[in-house]
Amino acid sequence: MVGSRDPGIEVLFACYNGAQTLPAMLEALEGQLPTRRPWRIVAVDNASKDETATILRSFAQRIPIEIVHEGNPGKTAALLAGSRRLRGDLTVLTDDDVIPNADWLQTYENVADARPDYGLFGGPIVPHPIEVLDPWWTVTEGYHDVLFAKTDHAEGLVDAPAHIFGPNYMARTPVAIEAIGYMQGLGPDQSATFALGDESVAIERVVANGAQAWFVPQAPVLHQLRHRYTTLPYMLGRAQRKGRGVAALSVKGAGDWRGRMGFLLGSLARGASQYVRQLGRSRQAPERALFVNLYQMNWHIGAVRGALKGPFLS
Repeated sequence: MVGSRDPGIEVLFACYNGAQTLPAMLEALEGQLPTRRPWRIVAVDNASKDETATILRSFAQRIPIEIVHEGNPGKTAALLAGSRRLRGDLTVLTDDDVIPNADWLQTYENVADARPDYGLFGGPIVPHPIEVLDPWWTVTEGYHDVLFAKTDHAEGLVDAPAHIFGPNYMARTPVAIEAIGYMQGLGPDQSATFALGDESVAIERVVANGAQAWFVPQAPVLHQLRHRYTTLPYMLGRAQRKGRGVAALSVKGAGDWRGRMGFLLGSLARGASQYVRQLGRSRQAPERALFVNLYQMNWHIGAVRGALKGPFLS
């Protein structure tokens, strides 16, 4: 997408059954302080089965929202559909469960204009419980980045894949469109076995192509955290999806038998080691060491599945 674009900020996100979190997010966007550029929302309803569509239509009477409907399941399919509607020069990518500060868009715009040589800008993400959390939450410290997208960093040039996450970043629109194009094959697809890593690989590749990333600590969002995301089965499922994504990125393709077998054998050995450590712990009450062993064991289970079945990315 080469060429100039009209000044404008668009907030792009995909929705799938987001009725529990969307109202707080859209109310926060309704309260945004004025920006120099006109801004609007591009919200992609990815075949939601709850009240998401009704909520979006209701808020569209109060704030500028273009509602896009995408029936193909998956966050990447939804973002691809939304990216075709982008008109402005700046795109904020996020999820349907954040609560931004009132100066969120204003801050991002100011930093983007002050640093024209940078193509990516990320901000802090703070887990924000909106329900009583599961007791296992209390022993997950150290894993909040991979489980709940928690991130923070000092202002400045940043290692983008390590500190810029999907719920809170802005890109110059050509960079955003390029990043979304790299996400295919990974990310949420409404199944229980998808491979994580869509945003990481996208950001990694646009940085490799020359986009520099700047961290903006003054542009945080709260990430609404529901009870079910903190249950042990959900968190261990996420560990498996993360391992599967790493496997997908670590082999060259379905024909890379040497890479696949090396990754497979390494993960089998490490997973077995974690299993042996876990065997001596019969108590299933929340406990830090037990969680670490279970998480790592499930990560390697996912990695084995990824090495065997993919997805395989070129």
